[in-house]
Amino acid sequence: MRVDGQKPDMRRERRTSERRTAKSTSIKDAERRSGDCARKAVELTPGELSCVTSVPEKTRLIAFGQQALGKAKHEGRKPQTFDFLGLTHVCARSRKGKFTVHVRTKAKRFRRGLKAIAEWCKEHRHKPVDEQQKTLNAKLRGHYQYYGRPTNYRCLRRFYWKVQRIWHYWLSRRTRGKRMTWERYEEILRQHPLLPPRITHTWANPGSVA
Repeated sequence: MRVDGQKPDMRRERRTSERRTAKSTSIKDAERRSGDCARKAVELTPGELSCVTSVPEKTRLIAFGQQALGKAKHEGRKPQTFDFLGLTHVCARSRKGKFTVHVRTKAKRFRRGLKAIAEWCKEHRHKPVDEQQKTLNAKLRGHYQYYGRPTNYRCLRRFYWKVQRIWHYWLSRRTRGKRMTWERYEEILRQHPLLPPRITHTWANPGSVA
Protein backbone atom coordinates (compact mmCIF):
# COMPACT_ATOMS: atom_id res chain seq x y z
CA MET A 1 0.00 0.00 0.00
CA ARG A 2 1.39 3.36 -1.03
CA VAL A 3 1.22 6.32 1.40
CA ASP A 4 1.57 9.94 0.20
CA GLY A 5 5.08 11.20 0.77
CA GLN A 6 6.69 7.77 0.46
CA LYS A 7 8.67 6.60 -2.53
CA PRO A 8 6.94 3.96 -4.66
CA ASP A 9 8.21 0.39 -4.35
CA MET A 10 9.49 -0.07 -7.90
CA ARG A 11 10.23 -3.76 -7.47
CA ARG A 12 6.70 -4.52 -6.25
CA GLU A 13 5.11 -2.52 -9.04
CA ARG A 14 7.34 -4.23 -11.59
CA ARG A 15 6.39 -7.69 -10.29
CA THR A 16 2.68 -6.74 -10.37
CA SER A 17 3.04 -5.50 -13.94
CA GLU A 18 4.83 -8.70 -14.96
CA ARG A 19 2.11 -10.85 -13.43
CA ARG A 20 -0.60 -8.90 -15.26
CA THR A 21 1.28 -9.22 -18.54
CA ALA A 22 1.81 -12.95 -18.02
CA LYS A 23 -1.88 -13.47 -17.19
CA SER A 24 -3.01 -11.52 -20.25
CA THR A 25 -0.59 -13.47 -22.45
CA SER A 26 -1.75 -16.82 -21.08
CA ILE A 27 -5.39 -15.92 -21.70
CA LYS A 28 -4.65 -14.88 -25.27
CA ASP A 29 -2.62 -18.06 -25.85
CA ALA A 30 -5.46 -20.18 -24.48
CA GLU A 31 -7.95 -18.43 -26.74
CA ARG A 32 -5.67 -18.90 -29.73
CA ARG A 33 -5.09 -22.61 -28.98
CA SER A 34 -8.78 -23.30 -28.43
CA GLY A 35 -9.62 -21.46 -31.63
CA ASP A 36 -6.99 -23.41 -33.57
CA CYS A 37 -8.32 -26.72 -32.21
CA ALA A 38 -11.89 -25.77 -33.11
CA ARG A 39 -10.88 -24.78 -36.63
CA LYS A 40 -8.98 -28.04 -37.11
CA ALA A 41 -12.00 -30.03 -35.95
CA VAL A 42 -14.27 -28.19 -38.39
CA GLU A 43 -11.83 -28.71 -41.25
CA LEU A 44 -11.70 -32.49 -40.70
CA THR A 45 -13.48 -34.55 -43.33
CA PRO A 46 -16.08 -37.11 -42.22
CA GLY A 47 -13.64 -39.91 -43.02
CA GLU A 48 -11.07 -38.49 -40.59
CA LEU A 49 -13.47 -38.59 -37.64
CA SER A 50 -13.37 -42.02 -36.06
CA CYS A 51 -16.25 -41.71 -33.58
CA VAL A 52 -18.20 -38.63 -34.70
CA THR A 53 -20.40 -38.20 -37.73
CA SER A 54 -19.91 -34.71 -39.16
CA VAL A 55 -22.48 -33.02 -41.40
CA PRO A 56 -20.81 -30.08 -43.21
CA GLU A 57 -24.11 -28.21 -43.64
CA LYS A 58 -24.71 -28.32 -39.87
CA THR A 59 -21.13 -27.66 -38.76
CA ARG A 60 -19.99 -24.12 -38.00
CA LEU A 61 -17.45 -22.37 -35.84
CA ILE A 62 -18.81 -19.86 -33.31
CA ALA A 63 -17.44 -17.79 -30.45
CA PHE A 64 -18.95 -19.24 -27.27
CA GLY A 65 -17.96 -18.93 -23.65
CA GLN A 66 -17.08 -16.39 -21.01
CA GLN A 67 -14.73 -14.38 -23.24
CA ALA A 68 -17.25 -14.38 -26.09
CA LEU A 69 -19.96 -13.12 -23.73
CA GLY A 70 -17.79 -10.23 -22.55
CA LYS A 71 -16.81 -9.31 -26.09
CA ALA A 72 -20.41 -9.36 -27.30
CA LYS A 73 -21.49 -7.13 -24.41
CA HIS A 74 -18.66 -4.69 -25.17
CA GLU A 75 -19.72 -4.54 -28.84
CA GLY A 76 -23.38 -4.06 -27.92
CA ARG A 77 -24.70 -7.28 -29.47
CA LYS A 78 -26.07 -10.61 -28.32
CA PRO A 79 -23.63 -13.53 -27.98
CA GLN A 80 -23.86 -16.38 -30.44
CA THR A 81 -25.86 -19.49 -29.59
CA PHE A 82 -25.93 -23.07 -30.81
CA ASP A 83 -28.53 -25.84 -30.93
CA PHE A 84 -27.83 -29.34 -29.60
CA LEU A 85 -30.25 -32.18 -28.79
CA GLY A 86 -33.31 -29.99 -29.22
CA LEU A 87 -32.03 -27.24 -26.90
CA THR A 88 -30.63 -23.81 -27.72
CA HIS A 89 -27.55 -23.09 -25.58
CA VAL A 90 -27.02 -19.47 -24.52
CA CYS A 91 -24.16 -17.69 -22.74
CA ALA A 92 -25.45 -16.05 -19.55
CA ARG A 93 -24.62 -14.87 -16.05
CA SER A 94 -25.88 -16.35 -12.82
CA ARG A 95 -27.45 -14.25 -10.07
CA LYS A 96 -24.00 -14.02 -8.50
CA GLY A 97 -22.51 -12.72 -11.73
CA LYS A 98 -20.68 -15.90 -12.67
CA PHE A 99 -20.62 -17.26 -16.22
CA THR A 100 -23.08 -20.05 -16.93
CA VAL A 101 -24.87 -21.68 -19.84
CA HIS A 102 -28.65 -21.43 -20.09
CA VAL A 103 -30.80 -23.55 -22.34
CA ARG A 104 -34.21 -23.09 -23.89
CA THR A 105 -36.36 -25.22 -26.16
CA LYS A 106 -35.23 -25.05 -29.77
CA ALA A 107 -37.76 -23.00 -31.76
CA LYS A 108 -38.19 -25.69 -34.41
CA ARG A 109 -38.85 -28.37 -31.78
CA PHE A 110 -41.28 -26.04 -29.98
CA ARG A 111 -43.36 -25.52 -33.13
CA ARG A 112 -43.20 -29.21 -34.06
CA GLY A 113 -44.49 -30.24 -30.63
CA LEU A 114 -47.45 -27.87 -30.84
CA LYS A 115 -48.26 -28.99 -34.38
CA ALA A 116 -48.36 -32.64 -33.28
CA ILE A 117 -50.71 -31.81 -30.40
CA ALA A 118 -52.98 -29.75 -32.68
CA GLU A 119 -53.22 -32.63 -35.14
CA TRP A 120 -54.06 -35.05 -32.34
CA CYS A 121 -56.74 -32.74 -30.91
CA LYS A 122 -58.28 -32.34 -34.35
CA GLU A 123 -58.43 -36.08 -34.96
CA HIS A 124 -59.73 -37.02 -31.50
CA ARG A 125 -61.94 -34.00 -30.69
CA HIS A 126 -65.09 -36.18 -30.52
CA LYS A 127 -63.68 -38.44 -27.80
CA PRO A 128 -64.84 -37.96 -24.18
CA VAL A 129 -63.15 -35.00 -22.50
CA ASP A 130 -61.63 -37.11 -19.73
CA GLU A 131 -59.91 -39.37 -22.29
CA GLN A 132 -58.56 -36.35 -24.12
CA GLN A 133 -57.29 -34.92 -20.86
CA LYS A 134 -55.38 -38.11 -19.99
CA THR A 135 -53.66 -38.24 -23.36
CA LEU A 136 -52.80 -34.54 -23.38
CA ASN A 137 -51.36 -34.79 -19.88
CA ALA A 138 -49.23 -37.75 -20.99
CA LYS A 139 -47.90 -35.66 -23.88
CA LEU A 140 -47.23 -32.70 -21.58
CA ARG A 141 -45.49 -34.96 -19.06
CA GLY A 142 -43.16 -36.27 -21.75
CA HIS A 143 -42.39 -32.72 -22.89
CA TYR A 144 -41.58 -31.60 -19.34
CA GLN A 145 -39.42 -34.65 -18.66
CA TYR A 146 -37.13 -33.78 -21.55
CA TYR A 147 -37.23 -29.99 -21.68
CA GLY A 148 -37.77 -29.35 -17.97
CA ARG A 149 -34.39 -27.70 -17.35
CA PRO A 150 -33.90 -25.13 -14.56
CA THR A 151 -33.35 -22.28 -17.06
CA ASN A 152 -36.15 -23.28 -19.46
CA TYR A 153 -39.28 -22.60 -17.38
CA ARG A 154 -40.49 -19.75 -19.60
CA CYS A 155 -40.60 -22.02 -22.64
CA LEU A 156 -42.41 -24.69 -20.65
CA ARG A 157 -44.97 -22.15 -19.48
CA ARG A 158 -45.50 -20.86 -23.00
CA PHE A 159 -45.92 -24.42 -24.33
CA TYR A 160 -48.51 -25.16 -21.63
CA TRP A 161 -50.44 -21.99 -22.45
CA LYS A 162 -50.40 -22.80 -26.18
CA VAL A 163 -51.71 -26.32 -25.55
CA GLN A 164 -54.57 -24.88 -23.52
CA ARG A 165 -55.57 -22.65 -26.44
CA ILE A 166 -55.25 -25.49 -28.96
CA TRP A 167 -57.50 -27.73 -26.87
CA HIS A 168 -60.10 -24.97 -26.54
CA TYR A 169 -59.99 -24.40 -30.30
CA TRP A 170 -60.80 -28.02 -31.17
CA LEU A 171 -63.31 -28.57 -28.37
CA SER A 172 -65.20 -25.60 -29.82
CA ARG A 173 -65.48 -27.48 -33.12
CA ARG A 174 -67.00 -30.69 -31.82
CA THR A 175 -70.42 -29.52 -32.97
CA ARG A 176 -71.62 -26.92 -35.45
CA GLY A 177 -73.01 -23.67 -34.21
CA LYS A 178 -71.92 -21.46 -31.35
CA ARG A 179 -68.35 -21.85 -30.18
CA MET A 180 -67.45 -22.82 -26.63
CA THR A 181 -67.07 -19.77 -24.39
CA TRP A 182 -64.00 -19.27 -22.25
CA GLU A 183 -66.17 -19.45 -19.14
CA ARG A 184 -67.35 -22.92 -20.16
CA TYR A 185 -63.79 -23.94 -21.05
CA GLU A 186 -62.46 -22.74 -17.69
CA GLU A 187 -65.07 -24.90 -16.00
CA ILE A 188 -63.84 -27.91 -18.03
CA LEU A 189 -60.26 -27.13 -16.97
CA ARG A 190 -61.29 -27.07 -13.32
CA GLN A 191 -62.82 -30.53 -13.68
CA HIS A 192 -60.16 -31.89 -16.08
CA PRO A 193 -56.99 -29.82 -15.48
CA LEU A 194 -53.98 -30.00 -17.76
CA LEU A 195 -50.64 -30.82 -16.21
CA PRO A 196 -48.87 -27.53 -15.31
CA PRO A 197 -45.21 -26.99 -16.26
CA ARG A 198 -42.56 -28.26 -13.89
CA ILE A 199 -38.78 -28.57 -13.76
CA THR A 200 -37.72 -32.23 -13.92
CA HIS A 201 -33.93 -31.77 -14.08
CA THR A 202 -31.81 -30.26 -11.31
CA TRP A 203 -28.49 -28.44 -11.42
CA ALA A 204 -26.85 -31.34 -9.58
CA ASN A 205 -28.06 -33.92 -12.11
CA PRO A 206 -25.03 -35.05 -14.20
CA GLY A 207 -27.30 -35.69 -17.16
CA SER A 208 -28.66 -32.16 -17.14
CA VAL A 209 -27.12 -29.41 -19.25
CA ALA A 210 -28.68 -26.54 -17.29
